[in-house]
Amino acid sequence: TVAQKEITITDTISDGLTLNKDSLSVTYPGSDGTVTLDLEFTGDASPYTITIPAASVKAAADKTITITYTATLNDQAVINGSGNTNTVELDYDEYHTVDFTTTTNTHKFEVKKTKPDGTALNGVSFTLQRNSDDKYYVTKDGDSSVWQTDENTFTTADGENLVFEGLDAGVYTLTETATVSGYNMLTAP
Repeated sequence: TVAQKEITITDTISDGLTLNKDSLSVTYPGSDGTVTLDLEFTGDASPYTITIPAASVKAAADKTITITYTATLNDQAVINGSGNTNTVELDYDEYHTVDFTTTTNTHKFEVKKTKPDGTALNGVSFTLQRNSDDKYYVTKDGDSSVWQTDENTFTTADGENLVFEGLDAGVYTLTETATVSGYNMLTAP
């Protein structure tokens, strides 16, 4: 619940996150369901400013205002590191809240199948399954990982490692699905 004055949100996101401007909504619970408030959005790059005009705040008098928006990890995301941050500063009434920071972590791992002499074994296929929802890692689509219910195989080639990135923390199952003639597959995922 807020006073009936303008509310300003300043959002500073790291280079590894892209704000999804279309996801921005400011709402409050009304007697006939959720009511959407007017807002002003400024900024083509971080920091962004979201302003809820005093008239909109007045319309939501004595209600809890909810501000929702999302960001997507992009190709500058910090992987296996300290994370990608989003810091929000909220100004309302005569008070100023302490900055609030969230961190989004993403992970990757690499698979390399080798011959006894240590050189890469090309032509070995794997699937990666996310145990939390039984979906399979498929490919990269733009800047984000794509998951689907049908498995997709990835095959070692040109002496390169298979790279799975854009992973959330969690439990995954890597399964070898095919190997080269004369070599044994892993006996279990």
